[in-house]
Amino acid sequence: MNQILSTKLNKKNYSKKRWFKFQFGFSIFVVFLSIFFGILYYYDLIKKENISNDLIDNYSIYKLYATENQEDHSIEENFNGLFRNN
Repeated sequence: MNQILSTKLNKKNYSKKRWFKFQFGFSIFVVFLSIFFGILYYYDLIKKENISNDLIDNYSIYKLYATENQEDHSIEENFNGLFRNN
């Protein structure tokens, strides 16, 4: 029956306990801060990806080089006469 029944805290153990509480609190703060910035980064990444997809959808190569009227034009007319035989 050799049990320790005394729970007295001397100053040395109390300062260690206080230091470990501080370390634990600081590490929890750093973890939550890292999670917050990770979520913020992910949200910003998704937002930029959606903007990029919208730009790709609105400005396709076919729309940029399409003529005003939708008649059939030959390749020579579409390239502003670069391949015409003059």
